[in-house]
Formats: sequence, C-alpha cells, structure tokens
Amino acid sequence: AAKLLVWSQDDTEAGANYQGASTNETDGWSEQLNLAFNGSKATYDGNITKSIASLSTLNLSEYDALIIGVPAQTATLTSSEVDQIDAFIATGKRIFIKGEYNAWTTWNNSLEQLAIITGDVYGKTSYDSQTADYHISHALTTGVAQIQFTDASYFSGGSNGIYLFKGYNNETSKGGVTLWGGTNGNALTIMDVNWHSDGAGISAQNNRVFAANVATWLAEDKIAPTLSSSSPANNATA
Repeated sequence: AAKLLVWSQDDTEAGANYQGASTNETDGWSEQLNLAFNGSKATYDGNITKSIASLSTLNLSEYDALIIGVPAQTATLTSSEVDQIDAFIATGKRIFIKGEYNAWTTWNNSLEQLAIITGDVYGKTSYDSQTADYHISHALTTGVAQIQFTDASYFSGGSNGIYLFKGYNNETSKGGVTLWGGTNGNALTIMDVNWHSDGAGISAQNNRVFAANVATWLAEDKIAPTLSSSSPANNATA
C-alpha cells in the first residue's frame, strides 16, 4: 500500500491538517486520507505519518506521496528543504502543497523556489468565501462543478501550471488549484487551508467530493490522465 507523509515546519496548521481538531468529522479530510491510504475511513495512522520534524531528518524515499502544510506566516522554505522537495517531485511521486491568503506572503512566495513552479503568487487580503468554477477535465475535478475558498491566494502565469478551477472573477489565467508539471503533472498546489476544514469548509459547494479526489489522486501509483478543457459533462452541479 502507498505510504503518505504529512509534513509541516511547525504546528500552525494543526487544526486543518491530518487528524486536526477541524478535520475529523465523518467523511471529512482525515477520513478521506484514511480511506485512500489505509483502506478504511476509521483507520488512523497506518500508512500515514504526520510530522513537524526537520525535513532533513526524514527519509522521503520511504514515502509514495507527500503533503506539505502551511507553517507560521513568516516561515519560508529553506534551500535544503527546496532541494529535498525538488528531488521528491523529480521521482514522479505525487505531492500536495498548501498556501494561504496574503498574510502568508512570505511562505507563498517561497514556494516559487521549487523548480516545478514557474508561476507567481497572486495574493489577496480576503476573498470571503470565493467560489471557483470548474475549468479543466481531470481525475481531480470529477464530480466537482465548483469549490469554495476562504481567504485564498492564487497562482498566475507559469508555462507548466494548469489551473483546474477558474480564479477570481472566473479568470482562466490564474487559479487557486494548480497542477504543475504539464498534462501528467504530479505536483498540486491549493492556496487555501480552510476548504477542507470540518463544517462550513468541506461542506461548501463540492468541496467534500474534491477532498476525496485529492486523497485518491495522492494514493494512486500511476501517471495522471491527460488533461482537456472539454465541457464538464461528468461534473456535478453546485
């Protein structure tokens, strides 16, 4: 079975991370990860490791997928961490990296150090429950017509960044959910941590379905399907 590492520099995002106080509801984010990696929503830990230890002390080759959580607002990826994450991405294994609204500008900007990310962070103070419409057909967007953010940032530009959902005001040139690495990309950035939180977060729009898709995508040991901009025939309505 695939093994997942959920890592952050510190415990800032504890409540919105795996086994966090705000991610433990029925069919919530933690249970979706459990199902994807442990085979049962009720099975915690198992093939999932959560850590805030220094990344240099962890052997990333032991894991098949990686989630990088949001640390303190003034935190930044170190050059050593960038090298380790770049090496992990280069193996083709899947990674989900989190960002936040512009109070986390320092952290968000540090993500641009990663080799696979060629875009720029477009930070906003608050989007106040901004709804993002479906844009690209992909396993990650199956059954998802809309998702909802709270206080998100967005990436813009980037020749190898594919925006799975439209950005602010339905823009297609930027997005809060970006798949990096071309049509078979293995690096996903989502620039909001509240979309999968218990209650109003994961219950908004099609966020719960999207959470299940992200968990399943991370656990799959295969190349992602080819992307297209076709009509969302298989996507749910909001």
